[in-house]
Amino acid sequence: MPTENFLVLLRIFVSTGIFAWSTFIVAQPTAHSEPKPLVYKVQQGDTLQLILDRHLIQDALPELIAANVGINKNEILAGQTIFIPRSLIRYHRSRAVVVYAKCAEPILRANEAVALKLGSTIDQGDVITVPPQCALSLQFEDRSILRMPSGGSIKIGMLRKSTLEKSPEVQLNLLDGRVEVKVPKRQSGDAPFGVNTPTSVAGVRGTEFRVGFDRSSGAGKVEVSSGLVGTRGVADIEEAGVSAQKGVVIPKDGLADKVEDLPTPVKFLSVQAQQVLGWHLFVFQGSSNSHRYYLRESQAANLVSEEDSVQRKEPLFLATQLGSTAKMLTWSAQTASGLMGDESVFGICVDRSGGADIKRCSVLFDLTGLREPVITLVEAAPNGQAVEILKAYKPSRELKVLLVKGLPVGNYRWEIKSSVGNNLSTRQDGRFELIAATQN
Repeated sequence: MPTENFLVLLRIFVSTGIFAWSTFIVAQPTAHSEPKPLVYKVQQGDTLQLILDRHLIQDALPELIAANVGINKNEILAGQTIFIPRSLIRYHRSRAVVVYAKCAEPILRANEAVALKLGSTIDQGDVITVPPQCALSLQFEDRSILRMPSGGSIKIGMLRKSTLEKSPEVQLNLLDGRVEVKVPKRQSGDAPFGVNTPTSVAGVRGTEFRVGFDRSSGAGKVEVSSGLVGTRGVADIEEAGVSAQKGVVIPKDGLADKVEDLPTPVKFLSVQAQQVLGWHLFVFQGSSNSHRYYLRESQAANLVSEEDSVQRKEPLFLATQLGSTAKMLTWSAQTASGLMGDESVFGICVDRSGGADIKRCSVLFDLTGLREPVITLVEAAPNGQAVEILKAYKPSRELKVLLVKGLPVGNYRWEIKSSVGNNLSTRQDGRFELIAATQN
């Protein structure tokens, strides 16, 4: 699965993080709960008045003193700790930018007729729903990435920044479907990044995990790729720690189920030639807790989705019309409770070299709509060395597709950097295993 860099892969894909960072999930705030105050360490030369003038709203002094019992308003010392209620902080507008959009129909903000495209800005209050067979990714100021697969619906509940914190404060309300989030590590005291559902809140300090919510059943789920997540449903009293490669389901009643192991990524086992000329059966394997499987197909290695996932009982794929250019298969496994494991991507082809010792495939990258793309492709060789196939390759002319020919079977990782305008750039990356069948 491609990663731009950030998910929650939440595919909240929310430690690729993508990268070992920790995160926590707490009960959804009630009308009586207040966000934790910002902890400010007094710097040399600071005075309360200076802090007020630079960072806080007007007339904040009485509430600031009330929040810091015993503070001397006339003298504060360097190194001293001050608690600042977030309601007193002066904020300015922050924005997100569309860095990936793939759809045969327009992707719209609620109540707007203008389609989102690369470089479109997203603001606090916007509601976005991704149509079927489409995908959208947003990048925030701190280069956090939100990926919205097909059918996801989300509201940007809060998107703002202060002069006291390095990163923007982000609160996302997942209305339906799944999202993947990748958040660079945030230091203690930095602004919060949260993903809320009606049954839970995920507070992120730098991690990669997935968050899902089914509007019809009212159930939510959190799946952690890396890092640590402390999770609690809205009706829970105590928090449960969810570490890497584990997940938890939070039913409609807001009481979190027990933490479970996620299925391990699907692995390739074998390819078997069939009696029908040109047909091949590719056999894959999941872990013992894999209850069902989901498969997406695409022609390009960097496409997030060309179609919705198809459910499979077994991880088998019958290929009837393979050529020398790889077809990309993205497998994911699901437990009986509905928790999804990390995805595995495979490129499959038929080798037409006529009995050569090393089987080879060609691989396609879709560059449609990308401005000034820079492509890197690296093979992880059997001896453990990395072999650069493409190193910061810049096409000499505008290309819609890039075909890399004659790649030997093996494991690869790729990265595509591109411009989205307004001096902003984005990064996608991913991995795949290349598998070639012998022509029969």
